Amino acid sequence: MHHSHNRYRGACFASLLAGPIFLCALALVALAENIAPVPIDILHLGWLPGLLVMSTLFGAIIAIGPNLIGTAAMLWIDDRLDDAGLAIVWTLVGGLIAGTTVAFLSSDSEFLAPVFGLTGAVSAVICWRGAQKP
Repeated sequence: MHHSHNRYRGACFASLLAGPIFLCALALVALAENIAPVPIDILHLGWLPGLLVMSTLFGAIIAIGPNLIGTAAMLWIDDRLDDAGLAIVWTLVGGLIAGTTVAFLSSDSEFLAPVFGLTGAVSAVICWRGAQKP
């Protein structure tokens, strides 16, 4: 039996995780920026499942295009340059593209660029892993 390998499965998986990754990156950057934490009690944790579902849906819609295009571009470059297939290359490219795009487009880029950069980097390494042949 012949099993084909879909090199874009990582892009689909990364797109589904983009929203939750974004929320984690948002929390990490807020912590690093010393933004006052929002007090959370046990009643607020009931919002967490709904927040994760909504972030998954909206994140996937926003991320599927960039993840598919980025995967296609990196696979094309990898066919032409030996070291372009390394995980660190994909991670750096994903983070730089996501972060600099937001830096140019957002008036609040000092805060949002690192959030999107971290999200792009994590998504890119997931795309890279999915593109690897088993």
